[in-house]
Amino acid sequence: MKAPKVMIVGFDAATWDLAKPWVAEGFMPNLARLMAEGARGQLESILPPITPPAWTSFTTGKNPGKHGVFHFMESTPDTYALRYTNASSRRTRTIWKILNQAGIGTGTANIPFTYPPEVLNGYQISGMDTPSEKSAFIHPPELREELERELGPLKLDIRFLGFMNTDERRDQVLDEMRQMDEQWTHVGLYLLKHRPQDVTMLVFMSIDTVQHYFWQFMDKSHFLHDPAAEAKFGDAIRNVYQRLDESLGKLLEYTNDGTTVFVVSDHGGGPVSDRVVYLNRYLGQLGLLCYQQDTNNLLRKTLRTVLRRGYMFLRSNLSSRQKVRLAALLPQLRLKTESFYTSFTSIDWSQTKAYCSEVLASPPSIWINLKGRKPHGIVDDSEYENLRDEIITKISELRDPRTGEPVIKRVLRREKIFHGSFAAEAPDLNLDWWEASHFMTGPAFPMIRMNHR
Repeated sequence: MKAPKVMIVGFDAATWDLAKPWVAEGFMPNLARLMAEGARGQLESILPPITPPAWTSFTTGKNPGKHGVFHFMESTPDTYALRYTNASSRRTRTIWKILNQAGIGTGTANIPFTYPPEVLNGYQISGMDTPSEKSAFIHPPELREELERELGPLKLDIRFLGFMNTDERRDQVLDEMRQMDEQWTHVGLYLLKHRPQDVTMLVFMSIDTVQHYFWQFMDKSHFLHDPAAEAKFGDAIRNVYQRLDESLGKLLEYTNDGTTVFVVSDHGGGPVSDRVVYLNRYLGQLGLLCYQQDTNNLLRKTLRTVLRRGYMFLRSNLSSRQKVRLAALLPQLRLKTESFYTSFTSIDWSQTKAYCSEVLASPPSIWINLKGRKPHGIVDDSEYENLRDEIITKISELRDPRTGEPVIKRVLRREKIFHGSFAAEAPDLNLDWWEASHFMTGPAFPMIRMNHR
């Protein structure tokens, strides 16, 4: 059996804050062995530390300003509309292609934002941006037939993710995570045995998922902590770390003394905050954003209510990939729904100087409506810096009424964190929610008008 020269195992969202104590307690013996025999460290993620730019920077070795992937959604040229990001948004070579050109075979599986898959000397199985199981997400195509013949159909979605308001639903999600981890472990082992490459990489996503939805059961200081549920779900996150350590051990059996092994993460994890900021609402209060006028007739109000409730239901019940799939199938319905649910498509661009995207889970960032950048830009270049200074000052004035502390403690200008040919596509101001500050954002509804200071 040919062992890989390099094996990379990705644990999406894994954090040393949890892994180190559990290694010390004996729950992760395979990671412990790698730590003892090799080198380890806390690496800095990309900013903002989210999946699309982080994994893309890992696979290209470049800042987002040089590869063009900044977050889950991207602005379309010459419009204010947004579209979902995928591998086609990446505009530079990956390490897999570079290695191929040097005569080195590569194989990757389940790396986020690799759809559509690259044509490699080896193989590629796309990750979380794959629209559906029906998509052509495996190259070469015959590999899919081979895997499904040997392992059965590949599953990409956790069915019950979202509306988890019962213990039964939570148990179903945890069981599906286990099934997904087992599936990708079987895929990885099969590929190592039957499709050996010089360099291989496999990513597991379940740590990210379980931390998003089960952190409050473990964390006694969490504002949503439920002591009664702690006994049942308090070990949910640790169990996933432990299970993936077991998968790591199985993968390591296919290595030898000549194999270099990397275990990597794209970003960390932690609790969500109970502080919610409605950025577009605040920009409206500052007189920097205006909404379109609305007659507010009864029919429109009723339609808005129906669509808003339907949109909230879908956001709560569908997985990320299911939302992407629905948007692809019914793009006009999505646009109409978002126009009622959020303020973004109800903005009067001819009177707006600054705005924030509120669609889906885009990071809380602010764009300046600069002349020449978008069809209805109104901000002159001479006004740009003063306007950014004003916004930063006003954002610093948002205070937590319980503590008096600033809710948002750091705002980063685009040029401080992005550089390269595509840096101009990034937001003008990036609000730090991951380090200095902890807060969430929510949509400002279009029926709430705030056009004056």
